[in-house]
Amino acid sequence: ANLSGTYLRPGGGTAAFSETLTSESHIEPRSLTFALGTRVSERFSIGASADIYLGKAVSETRQNITWQDYPDFDSPQTAVRSQDVLVLDTTAFSGFGLTGGVMYNGDQLDVGLLVRAPFSFESTTDQKFFTLTSYAGLPQPDQSDTTFIDDQLIKYDLPIMFALGLSYNLTENLMWAFDAEYRGFEGRDAERRTEINISEDTETFETLELNWQNVFTFRSGLEYMWETGSSAFPLVPLRAGFAYVPIPTPNAALNPNATSGDDLFDYSSTSGYNITAGFGLWWELVTIDIAYVYGSLDRESVVQLGTDMSNIEFIPVETRNRTHDLTLTFTGYF
Repeated sequence: ANLSGTYLRPGGGTAAFSETLTSESHIEPRSLTFALGTRVSERFSIGASADIYLGKAVSETRQNITWQDYPDFDSPQTAVRSQDVLVLDTTAFSGFGLTGGVMYNGDQLDVGLLVRAPFSFESTTDQKFFTLTSYAGLPQPDQSDTTFIDDQLIKYDLPIMFALGLSYNLTENLMWAFDAEYRGFEGRDAERRTEINISEDTETFETLELNWQNVFTFRSGLEYMWETGSSAFPLVPLRAGFAYVPIPTPNAALNPNATSGDDLFDYSSTSGYNITAGFGLWWELVTIDIAYVYGSLDRESVVQLGTDMSNIEFIPVETRNRTHDLTLTFTGYF
């Protein structure tokens, strides 16, 4: 992001300033699932799973702010004042959840119901701030700083999840599938640890208002089982699908008619979509499946400039996210 404008010079008058902000992040989510299922009748099956979620996210943000004609308080001269800020974030997250489901198998129609119990999701962040201030190209040690903020713990209470899925055989080789998922995030808050008392082995938390919204996701797709007649690749499933994917964190836009801090922002739902395509190579005891997912998500948010409430400024920011995922699944029956 690049911003430019004018600032109020100490001592009076205005001058130009510019700001450059770049950010890069890498997320490595991992999950481990232990599942068990069994058939209870000719048409019905039940199952349950224990899901372990682990992961790590690393981000690097660089900011440069330059003030032109900044006065030197020890002389009448002015020069360029600049500040370079480097922020390194490392976040580890974890959670454990239980999921149960039931499935009905019909002649042409299969229906499944899934319920995931509420569970706690934790993230722990270590941050490093490196600030270097220069005036007329010379470093200013008294205005430069290095700060470490470690072990920042936030606990999220994730809600119960309900999902309903079905598949219908349109023809002998063509199947249509659909599933819908509901998660009630609205009204839920998070807890941030503010103090650790080692001698008494106690922790103090404060409540964070998230302003999250409920989400209703649906997905639909088709699968065609192509019987090639070849001994090398006897069965090749061809797949395509679409998913509407809302997220709980809402858009935030400036309210032009705001009269107080409580209604400064207008919040609206945020949603994206995924387009998928894939195919498989199936043999009697071995299957290989390949899938490509294109994701699109546009966000509106607000960035606050300054901390002085008498001279604070809010800048609207639009973020466009485009993702490309390629997955390969190997299954063997022994």
